[in-house]
Amino acid sequence: MTTSASEVKAKVSTYLPGGTATAILGRWSSRIMETGSDKKQGRWSWARLQGNTDNKGKCTNITLINAYRVCQKQITKSSYTSYMQQYDAQLQEGISAPTPHTQVIKDLSTFIEKRKEQGDEIILCLDANEEIEAGEHIKNGTITHLTQNNSLICTHEYLGDRGGTSERSGKRIEYILVTPGVLPAIIRGGKRPFSEGITSDHRALYIDLDATVLFGKETGEMDI
Repeated sequence: MTTSASEVKAKVSTYLPGGTATAILGRWSSRIMETGSDKKQGRWSWARLQGNTDNKGKCTNITLINAYRVCQKQITKSSYTSYMQQYDAQLQEGISAPTPHTQVIKDLSTFIEKRKEQGDEIILCLDANEEIEAGEHIKNGTITHLTQNNSLICTHEYLGDRGGTSERSGKRIEYILVTPGVLPAIIRGGKRPFSEGITSDHRALYIDLDATVLFGKETGEMDI
């Protein structure tokens, strides 16, 4: 398992909200090549898995990313939220007017591009706190820009599921996004009921993948 957590020290208590976790279990752990995280701000964690090797000897690896984008858009002094942790961290990095809500998308896009340059396919599990929008004039730092800039496809729309994931708004704000090379491996997908497993007003998403397609061996299915 690899996790991400803010390295900013709490100002009032030892409790810091936020962070992500990426777990590879059982036999799949043998395929882990490397793991990592957005170390300082706790915005995403990731694992790189050894993928399929074609008949020419080329191996296509898979980078699996779990990411969280803060919903807060303005600073607050009443509590040390994930937004404020990231705000302070970005100030320390020399960003004069931090906007964590948009900065995470910009930084995540850069990380994904670097992985794609290495030939990796991408599976991104993202709590985006925003809908993907249609149109040509898309602002940088939005989930729509992230998908278009990195050629990412929403798996549940691909499967024909257009329902919402947020109980409050009824909108889809969680996504499993993949690069086109992952699509042939998708068997099915869906979303779980609200508060199943943990209490939440967001629904958990899942996809089932054909491991033979991803890894090139008779290994059955892989659940994410």
